Amino acid sequence: MASGSASGSASESLAGTVPPNAHSIAWKYAVRALREDGCPRIWVATSDSLQQHAAHYLGAYVWSCKILISEINDSKSDYEEELLEQRTYSMQGRMLENGLKPEVADALKDLKIKLEEFERSQT
Repeated sequence: MASGSASGSASESLAGTVPPNAHSIAWKYAVRALREDGCPRIWVATSDSLQQHAAHYLGAYVWSCKILISEINDSKSDYEEELLEQRTYSMQGRMLENGLKPEVADALKDLKIKLEEFERSQT
């Protein structure tokens, strides 16, 4: 995934000296170079609407910076949840490996269920 981004202040400071089509020319060369390097899909994250239009016109997928940041944060949360789940299962597996055979663990789980049922029937 390739991305480009431009700050608004840099675009504003160059606005008087850069020809109006300079952004589209720059995007044209950048997109062409990335495709020649083997990037079939080009993603651009910028909040500059002129750059978004130029990149989109040249076939790049355009995201605003705000959406990109929210996607990164969502992915980070999902990744952390996945790690937590793996740690939990990993610890359970270690306890079973170190102390009990799987058949014994299953028998203990069944016994626990039967005891809970017995306690419920007694009340």
